[in-house]
Amino acid sequence: AERGGDIESLVALLVPQSSGAVQAAAVEALARIADPRVPDSLLAGWKSHGPELRSEVLEALLSRDAWAETLLAAIERGTVPPADIDASRRQRLSRFENEAIKERAARLLAGAIESNRQQVLEQHQSVLTMPGDATAGAAVFNKRCSVCHKLRGVGHDVGPNLASLTDYSPQALLAALLDPNRAVEAKYLDYLAITTSGQSYTGMLANETGNSVTLLGQEGKQQTILRSELEALQVTGKSLMPEGLEKDVSPQEMADVIAYLRGSGAPRKTFEANSPQLVTPTTEGALQLYPTNCEIYGPTIVMEQLFKNLGKWESENDRAVWNVKVPKAGRYFVVLNYSSTGDEAGNTWLLEAGECKLTGQIKPTGSKDRYQEVEVGEIDLVAGEQQIVLHSNGPVKTNLMQFGGLLLRPAPTPAK
Repeated sequence: AERGGDIESLVALLVPQSSGAVQAAAVEALARIADPRVPDSLLAGWKSHGPELRSEVLEALLSRDAWAETLLAAIERGTVPPADIDASRRQRLSRFENEAIKERAARLLAGAIESNRQQVLEQHQSVLTMPGDATAGAAVFNKRCSVCHKLRGVGHDVGPNLASLTDYSPQALLAALLDPNRAVEAKYLDYLAITTSGQSYTGMLANETGNSVTLLGQEGKQQTILRSELEALQVTGKSLMPEGLEKDVSPQEMADVIAYLRGSGAPRKTFEANSPQLVTPTTEGALQLYPTNCEIYGPTIVMEQLFKNLGKWESENDRAVWNVKVPKAGRYFVVLNYSSTGDEAGNTWLLEAGECKLTGQIKPTGSKDRYQEVEVGEIDLVAGEQQIVLHSNGPVKTNLMQFGGLLLRPAPTPAK
C-alpha cells in the first residue's frame, strides 16, 4: 500500500546532496521493487546524475526487460543520449534474449559497435605509430579500464592481472583493447543469470555452491543468487570486457593507455652479458634469438654465466622477450637449443609472436650441461617490428629448461 511513497522517498535520495554510498543503496533498493513507476523515476534526474550514479541506474534498468525498454524509449526521445551508454552496457543490450529489445537497441545504437573486429583493428593500426603519453594514459585507464582491472593500486580485481602480462608489445595490447574475444580464458567468460522474479544479472561465475551461484561484475560487485530463485544460467561465450571501446576512446587515448600499460609491468632484469637489441635477419634470412639479446623478466629466471644460458626458470611469470624486425611476412622453422634433466621432463613452453603461437614439451637431454638443437615446429611472422615471447605454458616443475637460444630459419617459398 505504501509502495508509491517508498519509491518517492528513495528517488529523493538521488541528489548531489546525498553521498555516493547512499545513492547506490537507494538505486539497489529501487531495483528490487517490481513496479512500472521505478524506471521512469530512475531516469527523471538523468542530466544531473554523476558518472557513478548513472552507472548504478543503468545497471538497475538492464536488470528487467520492461525497464530496458523504458531506457530505449528514453534514448529514442533524446532524454538519454546514445553516447551516455558505455561499451559494456551496449554489449549487454545486444545480448538480451528478448529479440525485440536486441533489434531496437541495434537500431538506436547503430554504429556503436562494429561487428567486424578484424576490420576495426586494421583501421586503428595508426595507433601503433603514435607517440603515447603514459601520464595521460593513466587517466584513461582510471576512467575506462579500472572498473575491471587493477594496476598500481587503482581499480578492481575482476579481469586478468595486467601486471602479469607476458606480451607488452603495442600490437598485442591494441588487439586486446579492440578485440577482447579473440583469445579469452574460460574463467573470464560472461554469464547471464535470470531469476524467477524477472531480474537479470551478468558477470563472471565467481563461485558456485549447492545452494547458490555468485556472479562478479564491474567494479568488483558480487551478486549471489539462490538456486531456488534461479530460472536460467547460461554462458554468453563472450569476454566480460566489451567490444566497441573505440567508440569511447580516441586513437590518441589508445596510444596513451598502451604507453601506460607498457610502463607498468615488472622491470626488466639486467645481467652482465645481456644486452637487448633489435634483432634483424642474417644474410641467410634467419633470426637468432639468444639469451644475450633478449629482454629478461620474471621473479626467478636468471642468466647463468658459464654457458650464457637462461636458468632457474621456475615461475609462470618468467619470460624472454625479443624485439625483432622482419622485412616481409613469412613462415619460419623453429630450432630450440636447450638442455634438461629428467626432473624437468614434461614441462611445456609457449612461443608467441602476435597472434601466432607454438608450444612444445621438454624432453630430457641427459644432463643440464648437455645441450641439444631440436627443430620444434613452424611459426608465421608478420612484416615489421614486433615482439617474440618465450615462457612456460602453465605451471613449471622444478625448472622449465636450461635455455640456450632459438634459431628461426625462413621456410622455402612454395613454387607457383
